[in-house]
Amino acid sequence: MLFRFGYTDRDKDGILDKDDACPDTPGIPSTDPQFNGCPDTDGDGVFDKVDQCPDVAGPAENKGCPWPDTDGDGTLDKDDACPTVAGPAENKGCPWHDTDGDGVLDKDDACPTVFGLAQYNGCPKPKSVTATEVEGELKNIYFDFNKSTIKAESGARLDAAATLIKTDGGNYLLEGQTDKKGSEAYNLNLSRLRAASVVSALDARGVAVSALKSIGVVEARAVVPENASDAERQQDR
Repeated sequence: MLFRFGYTDRDKDGILDKDDACPDTPGIPSTDPQFNGCPDTDGDGVFDKVDQCPDVAGPAENKGCPWPDTDGDGTLDKDDACPTVAGPAENKGCPWHDTDGDGVLDKDDACPTVFGLAQYNGCPKPKSVTATEVEGELKNIYFDFNKSTIKAESGARLDAAATLIKTDGGNYLLEGQTDKKGSEAYNLNLSRLRAASVVSALDARGVAVSALKSIGVVEARAVVPENASDAERQQDR
């Protein structure tokens, strides 16, 4: 019987031993001589001889092992800037942060380091908005005729104004007003007393007096004629 060396195929994989890099283990053809005839159990293109995970498919750049996703967020560790903390892919696998704790994520927060409100894109309420709101409350504070006594019906307005000032801060100039009836000198003094009464009322509600200043503007802002009824002139007081 004639045996021709090199023309045998011991592992019966169809690759002659002379060309088989793994002659005793069935394998597959390869363009790389060192792997020709060697097995690739997981079929990932990385031959078992060099595959660190021969039973689990993985890319060659990770030595035949799959890329891990430690935090399970769908972003592989190799691409995850926070591999142990779950986060969205659009933030490189990191969770979105809210540095100032105002409920508006930093990615959407125009003032990420300053506590603010969602309606102002995470920034504090503008002082101009607070001023408008305070003015809206205080312009409807009413007084009895010829007195600086604040009408009881104005209490809710004062409460609201005090809450705004204490919450949002700021400094405020309060203008006392009168109707057109009476002399200018008398009304000037009355308007000053009325403004001072509002300051006292706000002080009693916890507003710092240092944030308030009052002046009298007499009848400069009055719109109802002097000969109108007392009830009609009430809006000027």
